[in-house]
Amino acid sequence: MKRMSQMKNIDKLKMNEKEQMRMMISVQVFVHSIIGMVRVLLEYSDRLAPYDVRQSILTFLRESPVASMNINKK
Repeated sequence: MKRMSQMKNIDKLKMNEKEQMRMMISVQVFVHSIIGMVRVLLEYSDRLAPYDVRQSILTFLRESPVASMNINKK
């Protein structure tokens, strides 16, 4: 949550219960997605340079779960 607050330049995330639930679902999907992406990249590790693997992961990480949510700064 702290990292997501920093990415959206929000001092403190204030969410109601429904927004918190949506956030937790988004975080869980994000975590499972990153694990899946790493598994796929490992299948190609003999053909991808470490730089390419890092770039793929960094590109994916730039789009946090908060990026797809419309959270107001409070």
